[in-house]
Amino acid sequence: MATLVTRSELQSPPAELAVERGPLRSILETLVRTVESQSTTGLLGSILLLDQDGVHLRHAAAPSLPAAYSQLIDGVAIGPAAGSCGTAAYTRETVLSEDIEHDPRWAGWAEIALTHDLRACWSTPIVSRHGHVLGTFAAYNRAIGAPTDHEQELIRLVATTAALVIERDWEARERAVAETALERQVAALTDLHTLVSRLAQMHELQPKLLAILTVAAQVHDTDLGFVAVHDAVTGTHDVRASLQLPSPSLEALCDITTHDVASVRRIVIADTETDSSVYRMIAREVGFRAVHSTPIMTRSGALLGVLALQARKPGVPTPLQIQLSDMCARHAADAIEAERDRAQLRELADNMSQLAWIYDQRGLTWFNKQWHEYTGMTVEEATDGGWVALLHPDHITRVLANWHVARRDGAVWEDTFPMRARDGTYRWFLSRALPIRDATGRVVRWFGTSTDITVAQQSALALADARDQAEAANQAKDRFLASLSHELRLPLSPILMCATALEIAPEIPESLRGRVATIRRNVELETKLIDDLLDVSRIRAGTLSLDLHPVGIATAIAEAVELCRPLIEAKALALTVEPNGESVVRADSPRLRQILWNVLKNAAKFTPRGGSITIRSRVTDDRVVVTMTDSGIGITRDALAHVFDAFEQADPHITQQF
Repeated sequence: MATLVTRSELQSPPAELAVERGPLRSILETLVRTVESQSTTGLLGSILLLDQDGVHLRHAAAPSLPAAYSQLIDGVAIGPAAGSCGTAAYTRETVLSEDIEHDPRWAGWAEIALTHDLRACWSTPIVSRHGHVLGTFAAYNRAIGAPTDHEQELIRLVATTAALVIERDWEARERAVAETALERQVAALTDLHTLVSRLAQMHELQPKLLAILTVAAQVHDTDLGFVAVHDAVTGTHDVRASLQLPSPSLEALCDITTHDVASVRRIVIADTETDSSVYRMIAREVGFRAVHSTPIMTRSGALLGVLALQARKPGVPTPLQIQLSDMCARHAADAIEAERDRAQLRELADNMSQLAWIYDQRGLTWFNKQWHEYTGMTVEEATDGGWVALLHPDHITRVLANWHVARRDGAVWEDTFPMRARDGTYRWFLSRALPIRDATGRVVRWFGTSTDITVAQQSALALADARDQAEAANQAKDRFLASLSHELRLPLSPILMCATALEIAPEIPESLRGRVATIRRNVELETKLIDDLLDVSRIRAGTLSLDLHPVGIATAIAEAVELCRPLIEAKALALTVEPNGESVVRADSPRLRQILWNVLKNAAKFTPRGGSITIRSRVTDDRVVVTMTDSGIGITRDALAHVFDAFEQADPHITQQF
């Protein structure tokens, strides 16, 4: 059954593995339907596969195209003007036919497409990872035009994924054919199966090549042979495994064999005694009569080495023996390429700044140069838990517990801890390990890195210390403000009481009564300022409490106006108050009056002489909105974000001007 692959999944290796689990045509149809479902212009997809003759394209998947059309184009020959698909396969380039009717590449085919209401066709070649054209993916549209960027990306992704699927299908078919033929030789199949199992358990190249050579020799009923690895840089060969060949003869035989393999690929000599080549002399020295040398190549055809067998009896290898030799050479190629990949990875790992390591069931079995240079520990010392000695004693229990949980659950492991250097000092590292799984999903090893974060850790500690100091300073400041406010408030209370009593005393002359009222108002103003300081301290300490009860908005506004009246009158400001009736809210009356007074005081302070201030209130849903508008300098947009910050001023220079 085909597995659905969405656009977001087309690039992921898990999706590539998923699409392999069904019949090829079903999978290709799933890919086409996926693109069609994500197209915004209603495109119709089609996949054609290049025939083995390399000339004709065959229908593979077109679930939405008319069946009659698919039948008509089945078997179209590729060429420079063979429609979009035939041209794309021939030129190995994407072909965008935005108007089929007038595109010269569609001459002879346009009428067929137009008959089925197909107006545009955009085709891209499906190319294998080795550069071979496998087929084409085409997107048809019933309207003239070019594909959108989104559709071009979908087409590219589908072509890439289809190449992988087709390649794997072909490889699977080739394996099936080979396995069918191998069933005729049970012993050979057993040897090959055993070899594959053994190779999976080996990690070094030389034992792998020796095991491959041994099986190939058994298949050919001989005990002579060697495997040489080609160095593309120097052009030389290095013998990495051999059977029963003396050193001087082996070197000479390697030189001759590798030269001939590089020239003609496979070497088959039925009888060295009747062959005029230079093999005769070496064959007599060693004691062999026939030669069968198979080149070891990459899937793209690059030479990696040679698998050379020498038989003690004359004769040519059977087709089955040749096929088995090719399979052994394929395993040798995989082993050589894997070794080179590992060498490249080791070089990359040794040149990275992080400490890199691998952990499996045996323990810590590999690490890069940086890990060794930092710890001074060898692989032998680190295996079987020896690496635990590098952990700081204060962190061992925690780190091992977290590591145990990650290994038990097969989850990503991440931890931060100090690790000992070879000189005995400790530095902080952020360590992270990813589980590596086999085909069954079982975790077989962990790949981890450890990044030195000592500087960042020290900076974090310094920052935390600075933050603590700043917090302590703030708390000290708050305590000072609270104490200062209390001390300042004490002498104001008797002054306010006396001023209030004098203001209403009958024996005070009217000429002095106004001045006494001024004293009272200024004392009240000073008390308000001190209360603000106290409120800031209470807010920071989290001790500010509110006494909520019904408060009339008009009354609160009137009280705030009364407090600011001296400043308003002194600057000859025109004050307009437009309350919306006697709206009542649930609030803390002194705090509400304090807020209104603060806003009004700022409005009066920063409004030029002769300006105006308007106060309005209105009811909105279950809220009362109070608006104060003035003709002053206003507040900039940048300063609005800080209006509720304690002691914040937009521009001190402007404040000094007012």
